[in-house]
Amino acid sequence: MPINVMIFEDNADYRKPLVQLIEAHPELKLAGAYAACWGVLQKIEQNRPDIILMDIELPGDTPNKDAGIDATRKVYETHKNEIDVIMLTALNDDQKIFESICAGANGYLVKGISNEDIVRTIKTTYDGGSNASPEVARRILEFLRNPVNKRKAALLSPREFDVLNAIRMGLSVKMIAQELNLATGTVQTHTKNIYKKLKVNNKVEAVNTVFFNPQKIMSRFKNLF
Repeated sequence: MPINVMIFEDNADYRKPLVQLIEAHPELKLAGAYAACWGVLQKIEQNRPDIILMDIELPGDTPNKDAGIDATRKVYETHKNEIDVIMLTALNDDQKIFESICAGANGYLVKGISNEDIVRTIKTTYDGGSNASPEVARRILEFLRNPVNKRKAALLSPREFDVLNAIRMGLSVKMIAQELNLATGTVQTHTKNIYKKLKVNNKVEAVNTVFFNPQKIMSRFKNLF
């Protein structure tokens, strides 16, 4: 049976050749091609793709430009054992690459690669592997040395970041106060401010918002390392 492939790409000059490639390949079948990811879960239910090619910067159900990341997260949370997502990227923003991985992406296609590589990536991912170009793999390795969501971390003051990092390391309020030479009340105030700025309710949510999980990334792309 052919692999059912769905495309979310707002650039028609890139989307149309992808559609033509998939329609012409005997081992692939087009399950839909869209310029935006509004209602991504409804589209999935209607067309049942095996693989989704997802652009990062897309209009969608969220107001930010990176709706492709949010759509990937929805797919992973609801269909992680049924559908794999391969991100389409121009490699111009490492942070978005890593956010996509943590959202559930299983592979990466760099825009402009050959049709042969596109097909190979789709088939490898469908067969249970994870795929990324050597350049993306190199960037993933570099990121694992300091797995911080810089966009979220920028919401915090330097001292708040220090407090959150200490929380990540498992230190208690008293231990954080001693480590950072702060009063326990000050640590508690910083913690409350962290929750407010990150719009979270507890320590686990705060840590997961700012710090990516290296083990999660390694497990999904273990064949690259």
